[in-house]
Amino acid sequence: MHYTPQYFRDNLPAWKYRKDFILTKIFYRPVSFYISAFCANHGIQANSVSVFSSFVAVLACSMFLFARYELNILGAVLVSVWGLLDCTDGNLARCVRPQPFGEFVDAESSYSLVCFLGVSLGISVYFTQGGGGTRFAG
Repeated sequence: MHYTPQYFRDNLPAWKYRKDFILTKIFYRPVSFYISAFCANHGIQANSVSVFSSFVAVLACSMFLFARYELNILGAVLVSVWGLLDCTDGNLARCVRPQPFGEFVDAESSYSLVCFLGVSLGISVYFTQGGGGTRFAG
């Protein structure tokens, strides 16, 4: 079967769409339909996307540990990439084929981001004194 973004759009349950945040509805979810179609057509499975998103989550959080503006921006971009991957793995699991331990692997990815993001942002604010990568004078 050849998967299209429309296939994933048509198979998104209404309850899932209703519970999505506004940014997910207008950006992450629509873009994830295209990524999901690519993954499905190239044999990339939901668990593979979830594991990759776990690495992206840890990398994103680690970017906030450095008191550098550029790395903090890269961390924010990687958090957005994680959001796309999170929608993508759900699309694949719902519409193509559920994976063994899929819910666990997906949850691990989410908890990696949630756990480490707060800690890494807190460390960043401590070291930069809230200055976004530069120390305040005085």
